[in-house]
Amino acid sequence: RTSGTGSVTAAAEVAAEVTTEVAVAAPEQDSHLGTAAWASPPVTVSASAPPPSEPAPWGHAAELELKKIPFFVRGKARRNTERYALERGLSVITVETLYEAKAHFGR
Repeated sequence: RTSGTGSVTAAAEVAAEVTTEVAVAAPEQDSHLGTAAWASPPVTVSASAPPPSEPAPWGHAAELELKKIPFFVRGKARRNTERYALERGLSVITVETLYEAKAHFGR
C-alpha cells in the first residue's frame, strides 16, 4: 500500500520521464514539409523599408459625398478611394475620384 505522497511523487516522476522523452524525440521529427520545423533559417526583416505614403487630402465636396455613403461601408469606401488615388499619384481626392474608385473596385 502506498501513501498519498508516494503516489504523487511517482506520478511526478512518470510525467518528468514523458516530458523528457517528448523533448528528446521532437528534434528528430520532421514537419509536413519534410524538415524539422525549427531548423529553418531565421527571417530577416529590413528596418529601412520606406513607410507607406500618405493618402491624398480629401476635397470638401468629396468629403460631403463620402458622408452620403452608409456608415457601415464608408470606411471601406474611404480606404479604397485613398488607395486608388495613391496608386495614380493624385494630389487631391475629388468627387470624380470617389466615383472612379467605386467603378474600379466594383468590378
